[in-house]
Order: sequence, then structure tokens, then C-alpha cells
Amino acid sequence: MRSASETLAEQVREATNAALTDLRSAVAAVAVAPDTTALLEQLREVQRSAVPQLQGIIDTLGDVQDRLSSGRRP
Repeated sequence: MRSASETLAEQVREATNAALTDLRSAVAAVAVAPDTTALLEQLREVQRSAVPQLQGIIDTLGDVQDRLSSGRRP
């Protein structure tokens, strides 16, 4: 605290930047890139299961629309 405020501010800035650099290094060391192959396979599985379900919904809605337009109850 006997230092000039400019000197103290510079030391605080240097310490803060050093801490941020250490943090970035630590995060980079533990960060693992996602397995894009596994993610792609999961998306394909969702597509395989969703398409038939959506087609069933579309078919049902078409049937309801046909019944309504013919005056029959759904």
C-alpha cells in the first residue's frame, strides 16, 4: 500500500491477467471436443423414429379433415 496508485493498479492488472491466463489454460486442458460421429448417429436415430410418427400424425389429420369436409364427425 506504500506504492503509488498507478503502480498498485498495474500490479493488480498483471495479477488479474495472469489468473485469467491460468483459468483459460485449465479450461482448455479439460475441455473435450464432442464426438460428432456419435452425435450424428443420435440425430439419424431421431430422424428414423420421428419420420414415421410424423407421417402417422399427418395421415390422421388428413382423415379428420376429410371427415369434416364430408360432414361426418371426426
